[in-house]
Amino acid sequence: RFDLPAFEPLISAHWKALLQFFEHADAVMKDITKLLEGNGIKPPTTKQINETYANEAITVMTVNHGQSDLLVNFFCAAKTRGLDLRRVLVFVTDEESKQLVEGFSKDLGVMVYYDKRNFATMPKGGDNVKYGDRTFTSMMFAKILCVLYVNMSGYDTLYQDVDVVYYRNPLEFFSEYGSGSQNYDIIFQHDGSSQPRYAPYSSNSGFFYTRSNKKVQYLLTSLLYHGDLIRKTRTHQQVLNQLLLEHSSLFGLKV
Repeated sequence: RFDLPAFEPLISAHWKALLQFFEHADAVMKDITKLLEGNGIKPPTTKQINETYANEAITVMTVNHGQSDLLVNFFCAAKTRGLDLRRVLVFVTDEESKQLVEGFSKDLGVMVYYDKRNFATMPKGGDNVKYGDRTFTSMMFAKILCVLYVNMSGYDTLYQDVDVVYYRNPLEFFSEYGSGSQNYDIIFQHDGSSQPRYAPYSSNSGFFYTRSNKKVQYLLTSLLYHGDLIRKTRTHQQVLNQLLLEHSSLFGLKV
């Protein structure tokens, strides 16, 4: 059960954020398509969509200045293991983070995008950020947008928080589950928590794979519309888990 968000300040603030999103969504998606295609990455053909496509997905991350040390750790770990980051796209929420990722781009091939229209007013974070505070909750909105943009542009996505590091390329794993007889629409790391608020899936919103299809895009759109509830609960994961259950029942989303 959720407590309803009050119109002031939560619902009204979310309406303003949605208005900003709607006004600029087309322009942002054009920017992202141009960025990806400029790096030789085009959306999959119909044949590719129907076959094993996971290795061609885009890995999506978002970061603010306060989390930048975690992102650097990810870059260094991947470089040490010789992993290819040319299909990694980092959505930054401030200029400092943009400059940081650009510094790694030449060496690692990682891509960066700064959505100033939606992210410029977000707090930069720092050492005093705590779970559920304003900075944390603001980054939950950024997490929704970065996956939504790329998925609606026609690309499968692997979203991961910046505190994740690789031992090997994880996209190889998803090839088995995203096509053929398995054919899942969305695949999550298990959270490891048995809290009722995450039931029944216990899906971890810090590491998940999405197919680019209508069911997933409607789920992500619904999550965007529930941003006021995310502000109220101060968690992206709790709201997403309930929407997974609803969309699985109503639309046959395979989780």
